[in-house]
Amino acid sequence: MTTPPLLDVRNLTVDFATRDGTVHAVENVSFQLARGETMGLVGESGSGKSVSAFAVMRLLGKSANVRAERIDVGGHDLLTASEAAVDALRGKRMTIIFQNARSALNPIRPIGQQIVDVLRTHRGMIGKDARKAAVAALAEVRIPDPERRYHAYPFELSGGMCQRVMIALAFASEPELLIADEPTTGLDVTTQAVIMDLIREKSSQRRMSTILITHDLTLAAEYCDRFAVMHAGHIVEQGTTSDIFERAAHPYTGLLMQATPHGASRLEDLAAIPGTLPDLRRDLPPCRFVHRCPRAAPVCAAALPRRALDASHEVSCHMPWKESA
Repeated sequence: MTTPPLLDVRNLTVDFATRDGTVHAVENVSFQLARGETMGLVGESGSGKSVSAFAVMRLLGKSANVRAERIDVGGHDLLTASEAAVDALRGKRMTIIFQNARSALNPIRPIGQQIVDVLRTHRGMIGKDARKAAVAALAEVRIPDPERRYHAYPFELSGGMCQRVMIALAFASEPELLIADEPTTGLDVTTQAVIMDLIREKSSQRRMSTILITHDLTLAAEYCDRFAVMHAGHIVEQGTTSDIFERAAHPYTGLLMQATPHGASRLEDLAAIPGTLPDLRRDLPPCRFVHRCPRAAPVCAAALPRRALDASHEVSCHMPWKESA
């Protein structure tokens, strides 16, 4: 990147202490996000996508052991920042849309008041000005009759409407970084498109950087500039959307694409990825995909390389499908 990235994550590692042993959830994850860029963080459920995002946001509990060389958001070092400093950044400079909006919203507080809380905390707005801005925020995400909906409780709204409220909350503080964690989970296809179009529209208007966490490559391909593919706590491949879809290099990326339906797919063209994710409580080989990989070879027992296939495309694999773009 010719200009400093908004988000710079280097060698992020997260372990969890449990009764059954230490879970090695994320290991040496590194990525950068430019201002105004949308990156898809994709992979199977359990691959470490949400854990990585929550570590960036400093939202993991005391059982998490988070280590990194660097986690920087807009020049703010989140590794050394105090809790008070992170609280000032979280919700204002960086924010998150959670998977289940209805569960994330306060069930006993009207949605309008929840937006007012954000406006008061992060923008210093009070009284009629805050209420007017909250109604405007609801209108901005195309909630019908926002004056009336201002007084509604989450249980009175559909799943799609709750997700729109979450988007309104996220954008109310005018953040620089948005993390959308499976923002369309449980929504019908039409509502999914509306929600994703809203996120893209608002991100573009404000030149906001966005991380879209999803296991749906087809959805991500439509909205993301770049991809980071995760498997069992590792980022195995990074590249532009065209890099990933036209020149996928890691065997896992290729198999993940074969297992993803798209407009031209026939049922017989879909293939399940063999095996399951490894037990992250055990001692693991350098490549956590080796026991599922059709290209596994003795060299895979060596430390993982990071191969630059071109300026925008990187793969961590001894036996990639393609050595160059």
